[in-house]
Amino acid sequence: MGSANDDLLHSALSALGLPLAELVSAETRATDASVWQVRHDGRLLAIRVLREEQTSVMEIEHRSMDLVRSAGVPAPAIISTAMIDRRRPTMAIEWMAGESVGDVLLQKPHLARRLGAQAGNCLAKIHAIPDPVIPGSDNWIARGARNDPALVARLTRLSVRAGSLLHLDFHPFNLVAQGGRIVGVLDWTNSSVGDPRADIARALTILQVSAPLFIAEHGARRMTLGLFTRAFMQGYQRNAGSVEDLAPFMVWAGQWMLEDLGPILDQLPVANPQRLRDRIVQKTADWRARAHLS
Repeated sequence: MGSANDDLLHSALSALGLPLAELVSAETRATDASVWQVRHDGRLLAIRVLREEQTSVMEIEHRSMDLVRSAGVPAPAIISTAMIDRRRPTMAIEWMAGESVGDVLLQKPHLARRLGAQAGNCLAKIHAIPDPVIPGSDNWIARGARNDPALVARLTRLSVRAGSLLHLDFHPFNLVAQGGRIVGVLDWTNSSVGDPRADIARALTILQVSAPLFIAEHGARRMTLGLFTRAFMQGYQRNAGSVEDLAPFMVWAGQWMLEDLGPILDQLPVANPQRLRDRIVQKTADWRARAHLS
């Protein structure tokens, strides 16, 4: 008898109409879903199985990837979607060949500037998609300001450009590179429509706060992240214009990170989870002071 994971994969393939697909590996690039790499008719696919309550997430991902692909942004093609036993959403999507940009930065730090600039260009292209509509996406402000009326008021007042498609998890491990070029943007689970500065702030908090503890314990790696981050912002602003009044969005992103990671801190692959929590709290307090929020 197969394991529970084997049974889940078999159920997913049956629901997706791919019963003869061959398992290649159970390695995953995502943290919010069970993911397998399979081969079907000579083509590599990613099979993703989400949680029962994530039907709307599948629909959001589907719509977001369709939008960005039509705009020339490299995102996986969706092969099919289905429900397992009418309860669990599952997707078959194109497997994007290459390595995560995060892995490339660790192995080839001399590519940090080049890949950072490409990442900034890519995010600017996503934000330039005209009139995006993502049915089922929630209010992005509430994610990081649920119990913070002062921040809600500030962000509502500032968000005059509130109609951009937002990825909201745009970081090196959700970007795929091949031959020194970014060839894929993965994991559209968090995508929404809102002010593009929210997306930038979310990316910067990951690069400046959590990434150094996940992948950059050594000084040389911190330097690599710094080079990538500066090039990312330069690439973005070269294509989208200057980014102003970012501090309140950084507060929002820091508070969302704390709420998001807080319940699972002890499960994260970091040597000192408490240090990560303290770092998020301190950085968010610093940004709050810069934003002059009481």
